[in-house]
Amino acid sequence: MTDRKLNSLVNEDKVRLAIKRLFTGAASQIVGEILQNARRAGARRVEFTTTSFTKPSGEAENKIRVRDDGSGVLGGVEGWRAMLCIAESSYQDQNVKMEDPLGIGLHALFACDQVHNVTIRSRGRKIEIDTGLWWTHSAYYSTWVERLTVDERDAGEGGLELEIECDPKFIEAATRSLTSTDDVFRSPEDLPARGYEGVIEIRLNGEAVDTSLMSRFVHREPCLIWEGEYLGNRLRIAHGPRSCVNWYGQAVEDHLLDGGFSYYLEVRTGTPLDLRSPTRQGVIRNGKREALRRFIIDKIFEAVNGAPIEEVKIEWARGLYSLDPERAEAEAKYYVAGKINNAAEAEFSSNEEFRWMEEEVKSYGREEVLLLRRGVTVEYQDEGERKRLNYQDGIETFVEDLRNAHGEPYELIVGTEGRLRVRELIWRPRNVGKGIFVDAGVFALSEEGSEPQEWHAVTGEVFTFSAPSTYDILAADPLVAAKDRYAWLRSYSPWAVFDPEGAEDRVSTCADSFEKSIDDVIMYEFPDMIAEPLSLSDLSGRLGGGRVTNIHVVWPEKGRPRLRVTNERGEETELKMI
Repeated sequence: MTDRKLNSLVNEDKVRLAIKRLFTGAASQIVGEILQNARRAGARRVEFTTTSFTKPSGEAENKIRVRDDGSGVLGGVEGWRAMLCIAESSYQDQNVKMEDPLGIGLHALFACDQVHNVTIRSRGRKIEIDTGLWWTHSAYYSTWVERLTVDERDAGEGGLELEIECDPKFIEAATRSLTSTDDVFRSPEDLPARGYEGVIEIRLNGEAVDTSLMSRFVHREPCLIWEGEYLGNRLRIAHGPRSCVNWYGQAVEDHLLDGGFSYYLEVRTGTPLDLRSPTRQGVIRNGKREALRRFIIDKIFEAVNGAPIEEVKIEWARGLYSLDPERAEAEAKYYVAGKINNAAEAEFSSNEEFRWMEEEVKSYGREEVLLLRRGVTVEYQDEGERKRLNYQDGIETFVEDLRNAHGEPYELIVGTEGRLRVRELIWRPRNVGKGIFVDAGVFALSEEGSEPQEWHAVTGEVFTFSAPSTYDILAADPLVAAKDRYAWLRSYSPWAVFDPEGAEDRVSTCADSFEKSIDDVIMYEFPDMIAEPLSLSDLSGRLGGGRVTNIHVVWPEKGRPRLRVTNERGEETELKMI
């Protein structure tokens, strides 16, 4: 065994194969590596030219030629060795050296199964690479210098040219990666040219390629929160777009911030972050990334807290509590409150519409806001025993009385309850029995741990319920105080309980069942009344079943007619039509 083998702890042949597996073989990834190499070589222009045709001999020729105006291969033979050597590079620019290139970018091209042959030309020399032999035949790749020849076509000026012999599908995919206009559903890796605007001019078959930043990463008004510099590079912070590091033209998506906030860092100097090699498809989670995160969070808090309340957007104030919850609870200047919907002024067909509220930004300590917890606490006497039940819904029906007694009611949506005065609504209805209807009674506001001091009469039509229901109004345990009880059941108010979300049945099926449950309540609460339109089945139900044998209409001098109904068992009832 030679001394070289004894001293080496790396199996070079297997490492070569392992490196090949680092690449996906996607044409878009390879185009991205070609553009990155050109930029590092100082290129300001890259031209792609595709050719696909069949020769007279019947042989197909499918090629992509890539030419840039960069420095090309410097340093003679040693420069060519550095370019072809794995994990080595010979870039001269100081900024590029700071990037610490891994030195395997060109090998993405050699690793693609759809690429068969690559000819590289630069500064009067050329070399032809058979990609089928490059990875596994040591006798081939170790004698590369023997195939480095004089290029009679090249006058020895700068720049580099790649001539890629490949499958037609590779040309199609590469072309698509440079021309696709779909930047909504495509990833940055799929569109490698998007981001090089102002860095490199890219052309395909003589036509300019779109190098603008993908729309999802554009940070502009009104989403923009702050802009400035971070370690000498342009930084923009916004709420809405996605986060992106523009790494010298290469767009790299990042998921750094919570709360809907995002950033755009345009890196043009140094290495403020470390990106994943070999294809820079993500930002490495290390101290640099954490330092950027803390810097951005500081700027967001400064910007939001420093803005007048009229300029603070709801999503900004809300977002702080997801971005850094502990800090927001202690330092946030603003919170989000929802103006409780006045049920008496609204129409609704489901619980979702009933509970809708308009959100507003409020300031800690600026003004006294009537903040209430969601739901209603109901207290009543049952055979001398005091009952206390917490109902999830119904505070919306008390809004008119709350306005008259205390002011406009709000619910705390996002904020620190310990820094605010948040109260709960206590309702004491009278005559709570077996049915759903009660008498209005009184209400008061209570702070946690204290008894209410001031009670007010309930003057409006109010109701509460324990939880929404999909099929049956009674499943929600409603309590209703209404002057006209029948009218309440026939209004849209009971539909505040209805919630078909998540049901296995169709919404229409759920709604039919819910409506029938309302009819059942009417039969229970008003056994001597029946509403038009009606059917024989409705009349039979009022008699407890059985075939209806006789219907007699009684017309009073005033008011609606009454029906005297008899069934086959001789049972009779008189119903008032309404």
